[in-house]
Amino acid sequence: MQAKHDLEASHIALKVDDDEQMWDRLTGAFSASYLMDEGAEHFMHARGQGTPFSTIALRIDNYGDVEAKFGKDASGQLLGRLVKLVQGMLPAEDAMGRTGEALFRVLLPGTATEQAIAVAQRLRQRLDSARITHGAEAVPIRTSLGVAALGNDNVASAEELFKVALGRL
Repeated sequence: MQAKHDLEASHIALKVDDDEQMWDRLTGAFSASYLMDEGAEHFMHARGQGTPFSTIALRIDNYGDVEAKFGKDASGQLLGRLVKLVQGMLPAEDAMGRTGEALFRVLLPGTATEQAIAVAQRLRQRLDSARITHGAEAVPIRTSLGVAALGNDNVASAEELFKVALGRL
């Protein structure tokens, strides 16, 4: 009986660990490791089926300025609000994850190059017009976005595709 209880307890602990590895605690976006796994699966499926797959790299250019002026808590809030804005614009099949301090990746399965560019343009317009406040002061969001797409970019993996998108920031 004790062995069964220990097994159940370890299963529960494992599930909590898996959940924590799935999400970035600060922003609520997917974690880098989870997103890389998802990206690899989507990439392989798209390549095998001949369907579109794109990715967007998104960097908050003024993150360091916000952190220097308002502190770590305010810059963390900026990241969280940015994630909510972006996720609110994406369909359920797309995914966003945090891959660096102020760097994010958006997976766009089933999305061709032209559509991915249009998504990136809409994201940029929305983020550029968003005004987040800290106290009474408005904190603008300045971003750079890069797009890469399977079929348009000659790559062998999802990781390489993301590197291409990063190079286009």
